[in-house]
Amino acid sequence: FENCESLTHVSIYEEIRDIYGSAFKFCPLEFTVYNNVEYLGNSENPYLVAVSANDLDEDNCTIADTCLVIGGNAFESSGINEIVIPDSVKHICGGAFRRCGLSSITLPKNLLTLGGECFRENGSLTQIVLPDTVTFIGTYAFKECYDLTTVNLPSSLKEIENDPFMATDISEMIYNGTKAQWETITKEASGTSAVVHCTDGDVEF
Repeated sequence: FENCESLTHVSIYEEIRDIYGSAFKFCPLEFTVYNNVEYLGNSENPYLVAVSANDLDEDNCTIADTCLVIGGNAFESSGINEIVIPDSVKHICGGAFRRCGLSSITLPKNLLTLGGECFRENGSLTQIVLPDTVTFIGTYAFKECYDLTTVNLPSSLKEIENDPFMATDISEMIYNGTKAQWETITKEASGTSAVVHCTDGDVEF
């Protein structure tokens, strides 16, 4: 909908899974603002999709606890270094927290998908634990998180796109499933060489 110059209102419903960062670029939309974060939604929940952030405190960011989707590039380069994402969030879209300077992330327990480059270039991030609901990790999701040394992967994973851990310090991963379950995951090419510790032995990734 980029450059739809007369578009002032959009209703978003709970089936929504992904909104690209430029989906509504240069549209005069009416946003709901909460703690300096702009949201799209509907009359029942005006905070369904976080789409952009302005003038955030560098040490703190509070996302509305009814938010379902964090849209593409919503917090990119915002400068926050710690964030707790509420359990209502199920989808984090591409580039959502790229280049933020994050050193700490608490992911929601109901998270389903991590879009491409969603946490890329957060060089101070050292550890990530994915909840037991995540099914999808997008391309370059954690690329250039140079200090990232530890990642816990859930057995719920169904698809891992191209090289989500490229240019990190990860050489080992913990997978909360069996070797047979690991083999069922759809995986694209990876330039990162790592040992994956499954519940019944090790495999290469």
